[in-house]
Amino acid sequence: MLEKNLINFIQNLFVKYKHIWTWWPWESRVEIIISAVLTQLSKRQQVSRVLENLKKIRKSSEEIGKKIFYYDCNINLDWNIEKQIAKYCLNYLKEEDLKWVGFYKRKYQTIIELLKWFIGLDLDLPTLELRKQLLNIKGIWKETADAILCYWLDKPSFVIDLYTYKVLYKNIFRQYYKDFKFFKKDYSYDKIQNLIENILKDLKKDDIFWYKNLHWAFVEEGKKLNSK
Repeated sequence: MLEKNLINFIQNLFVKYKHIWTWWPWESRVEIIISAVLTQLSKRQQVSRVLENLKKIRKSSEEIGKKIFYYDCNINLDWNIEKQIAKYCLNYLKEEDLKWVGFYKRKYQTIIELLKWFIGLDLDLPTLELRKQLLNIKGIWKETADAILCYWLDKPSFVIDLYTYKVLYKNIFRQYYKDFKFFKKDYSYDKIQNLIENILKDLKKDDIFWYKNLHWAFVEEGKKLNSK
């Protein structure tokens, strides 16, 4: 009964949010890797301020060149250009560029390690191996690792966040658990992720398009809960 209810709920989410396919605003994928770290324990407005500042730095640099100046990964993704941007950020990004977000000194070190990792990355590695490597970087949590895999590398790794938990609890699990904290205790991050990914496979919706779509649907539903 539980799994059937969850399948029906996810199918309804796809219908409700069928026109949404991606939602992370970027001009380069490198911006995603930076924002994925910055959003930890920070407000989106603070992160946006940092990203806008980084865009100004990148676009005012003569060293980047016209090809990268006009580059937009949403139009024509080029991993060679992405690695050039990563190298530029690695050389010129400073701690004070992140000063608007919480724990910015610690996050700066994590971003530097991530950029180094990406520059030497083999994009053909299996998703599980890439996830393992990401989680070995200090400061990378499971949610952050999966966000990078899903939105940056287009790998099928479903992102579980607090919105996911809240939406599932309200619509599915509240009849089984009287308290939200007991639900979270019984259903770990990995357990929820495996549950959802298996359902996506059963529904024949296990490519990256549907991973992004469903995560966004959970976020939209979660925002509605917070506004009530």
